[in-house]
Amino acid sequence: MEINRQKFSQLILYSLAYLVLLRTSSMGFGYPSAEYLLSRISFTPQKLMQMLALLLLALFIFVNGWASIKWFKISTAVYLLMLGILLSIANSEHSLLALRFLISMLAITLPLYVFYRFYGSYALYRVWLNFAMACIIINFLYVLAFPQYGIMSANHAGAWRGLFVHKNMAGSFFALTSCLLYFEAFYYQRSKFNVYSLLFALSCLFVLLAHSTTAIFILLGCIGSFQVMMLVTQLSSSRAKLWLLIGYASILTAGYTLLTTYLEDILAFFGKDPSLTGRTGLWDVLVQLSFDKPILGYGLGIFHRPEIMLQFSSEFGWEAKSTHSSYVDIILGVGYPTSILFLGLLIRAAVGALLTATPSSQHANFLAMIVAIMVGVLLFSAASSGAMLGNGIVWLLLFSSLLICNSISKMNKAPQHSARAVMASKVITNESTSF
Repeated sequence: MEINRQKFSQLILYSLAYLVLLRTSSMGFGYPSAEYLLSRISFTPQKLMQMLALLLLALFIFVNGWASIKWFKISTAVYLLMLGILLSIANSEHSLLALRFLISMLAITLPLYVFYRFYGSYALYRVWLNFAMACIIINFLYVLAFPQYGIMSANHAGAWRGLFVHKNMAGSFFALTSCLLYFEAFYYQRSKFNVYSLLFALSCLFVLLAHSTTAIFILLGCIGSFQVMMLVTQLSSSRAKLWLLIGYASILTAGYTLLTTYLEDILAFFGKDPSLTGRTGLWDVLVQLSFDKPILGYGLGIFHRPEIMLQFSSEFGWEAKSTHSSYVDIILGVGYPTSILFLGLLIRAAVGALLTATPSSQHANFLAMIVAIMVGVLLFSAASSGAMLGNGIVWLLLFSSLLICNSISKMNKAPQHSARAVMASKVITNESTSF
């Protein structure tokens, strides 16, 4: 009976993991190809999947008892983050909407966290890898079989989006997950040609055909960061690692400064809207708005609501349905102190993992790939919303990377916990440490 319960619990957790990834991707069949018709899409299937995820999580706790999760440890910094979020909700003029957003975020985040605590970093990585592989295959076939749906029309005519709602999301997703395939194809598999090489090529092709400048920058940023992070992990001195990271961060900062300074000229050269389709004017208004409530913000997820954004449309000149920036999202949502704390958690986990001594080159390459994905998400956040404390798939990718980095950075500080499997002697994690 005990074996059956273990297998049933395993089935629940694996089903939960894949379910929340599918739900947050918002993929669906037969979406309108024109952007102005996307508002007609019904997301009832995604709402039903979210309800099912909550039911499955409740079923897991019922089968295994509350004791199965009460041993989870949470760090003081995370408690402070949770406090900041709750205070932002309590202080919000739209506290009910903010609370609903928090519940929506927890409904997709908790299942992955529970899965990670029971099966470890490598199992979580394999879930993402399998999902990415399935997505590139299914979306590519979907475009070939149903181009009237898989390829956008009107103002985005010819842009591939597959089963995703929009070509920007499709391109960004494949740009980020291509790093998983790149690692498997060229740094994990030993054969000269393997299926991962083909899938990586298809993923890059999808990024290009999505006609998303953001996605192309993300792809280049992920692969470039992967190479830099491998150099970092190969150094034996923690001081040398830290200086290389500071240098790379300085280069990225300088590059971003130059990019924003000459943004209009660059976009005009490539035939793009110099205002990034109105985003720059939008950000000017929203940043000024953040100064009105700098400490607690307006409430978590409030500016994810189209009706809230519509209230300020006259100030930035167009009907934007989101902030188009995850940094603006989180600052408006929970204020500057909590936003800084959240970014601090990301930096601490990534740097801590990179400064940890790696037992093998395979482990080092795996770590470099995870941190490169985090860099890619930070690039995504500069032009898209929902990546930080959100309810979309990019937030789950960032959260998963954070968990893996956190486990690696703590692996030398405490003895290993029981038999939570990780990269089968290739990637070592410490699942007993707190997050």
